[in-house]
Amino acid sequence: MMPICNLCILNDIINGLYLTPGNNTRGEHTMEKIKVGIVGGSVNPQSWAIKSHIPALLHNQYCQLTAVSTSSRESAEKAKQVLHIQYGYDNYHSLIKNKNIDAVVVSVKAPLHYEIIKEAIKNGKHVYSEWPLTNDIHRSQELATMADDAK
Repeated sequence: MMPICNLCILNDIINGLYLTPGNNTRGEHTMEKIKVGIVGGSVNPQSWAIKSHIPALLHNQYCQLTAVSTSSRESAEKAKQVLHIQYGYDNYHSLIKNKNIDAVVVSVKAPLHYEIIKEAIKNGKHVYSEWPLTNDIHRSQELATMADDAK
C-alpha cells in the first residue's frame, strides 16, 4: 500500500511545477510533461521508492518518470525494463547531468542526500528529497540558500 502522504506531497510539487509557466529546465515555455529522474529508484519490493515515489510519479498526469539511478548496472537495467522508462543509470551523476531531466527525486539514505541535492541544484534541477534533508543543520541551510539563489 502506498503511503498517502508522499503521494499527495509529491503530486502537489509536480502539479505546482507543471502549472507554473517557465519552470522547464530546458528553457522551454510549454505545457509538456515534467521529466523526472529518481535517485535510488530500485524496483526491489523492499525499496521505499517502489512503495511510494515511483507509483506517485507513474500516476501523475503532469510528469513522466524518465530515468532512475541505482547502485548497480544490473538493478538500473531491471528498473528501466520494469518501469518502461528511457534511462537507467548505475550512478546519480549521469542522471543529474542528463539534459532531458527537469526534476530529481532523492530516495536514498539520508547521509547521501547532501551531495546528491547539491549537484542537482548546481545542474539546474528541481529537487524533491525525502527527509531529513541532511544530517546537519548547516548543510541543510546551505542547500536551502543554493535553491533560493537558483530561482
